[in-house]
Amino acid sequence: MQSIKMIQENIIITSTVHNKPISADLRYIPNKDKKPLILFVHGFKGFKDWGVFNLMADEFAKNGFIFMKINLSHNGTTPDQLIDFADLEAFGNNNFTIELADLKDTIDYLFSSSSLIF
Repeated sequence: MQSIKMIQENIIITSTVHNKPISADLRYIPNKDKKPLILFVHGFKGFKDWGVFNLMADEFAKNGFIFMKINLSHNGTTPDQLIDFADLEAFGNNNFTIELADLKDTIDYLFSSSSLIF
C-alpha cells in the first residue's frame, strides 16, 4: 500500500490589534483537487496542539480537507512554546474582543496574497 504524502505548513500571522503572533499550522494532501477548508479554533484556555487535535487534523487532511489550527494571540503560548503557558501576561489580558480580532486576522490572511492555500 502506498503511503499518503501529507504537507504540514507552520505559519505565523501577526495580530493587528496587539501585534502579537497567532501561531497556525495547515495540513493537507497536495494535489490539484479543490479542497474545503476547516479552520479549527480551540476553546478558552486551549491550544492548537493539545490532546488529539493533531490526529484530528491528520484525519481531515487524509479525507480531502485543508485543516488549519491556530493558537489565538493571547492564549498564553508562544511560537517557541506551543504547549506551555509562557506568556501569562497576555493570557491575563485575553478577552473575547481580542479573540474575535484574531479570527478576523486569520480569515483575512487566508484570503490574502500571502496565503499558502488560495
